[in-house]
Amino acid sequence: AYGLLILLPLTLTVAGKSRWPMRILLGIVMAVSLVAIFLTFSRGGLLGLFAVIGLIGWKQKSMIIRVAMLLGLIGALFVGGLYWNRKQDFKDISQDTTFNQRIATIRAGIRMFEAHPVLGVGPGCSIVAYPLYVPPEAHCGCQLQLVIHNSFIQLLSELAFPGFAAFTLLLAASLRDAWRMQKKGPLAPYAGALEVALWGCVVCALSGGFTY
Repeated sequence: AYGLLILLPLTLTVAGKSRWPMRILLGIVMAVSLVAIFLTFSRGGLLGLFAVIGLIGWKQKSMIIRVAMLLGLIGALFVGGLYWNRKQDFKDISQDTTFNQRIATIRAGIRMFEAHPVLGVGPGCSIVAYPLYVPPEAHCGCQLQLVIHNSFIQLLSELAFPGFAAFTLLLAASLRDAWRMQKKGPLAPYAGALEVALWGCVVCALSGGFTY
């Protein structure tokens, strides 16, 4: 779900610059991708998708298109709520096992960083250290080894502050350069799509461990 939604703005931009046969083909690809994202029933993926669609609409120059995209997004939220058939939806998340697992991994990641603020527990090692650092009251009795479901906390726990700072600076520099490239030149539309994709990546990173 996450990979598909990040590719959507780039695919849409390429479609806008292509001839009609390619536009139709890419339109079908995007439609199938949207259905696939919905059918994963990933709440993080769904929130990321809405963020990407919202940013795409906001970047349109025409106010009419902006309003249409906004109304479409509101409609998608309404329809998605009607047809969402996963038992664990956005209601009563305090009793949601998956949600509680993710919060437990984040709390464990923070404790790893507190214990190892300089070097961290090592790249990819937070899943191994998880049983040692998950708070007893947050341990749901499920899996003993879980990936930290927040990329930024994952960075802090595994690579400590130096790794977190390097990753954050790289992301910030990429967003800055993509924004600057949108001002002029033939690559401006693609730079805009790249910026939206990067923001989509940030939203997805808040609910998943996608550091690497």
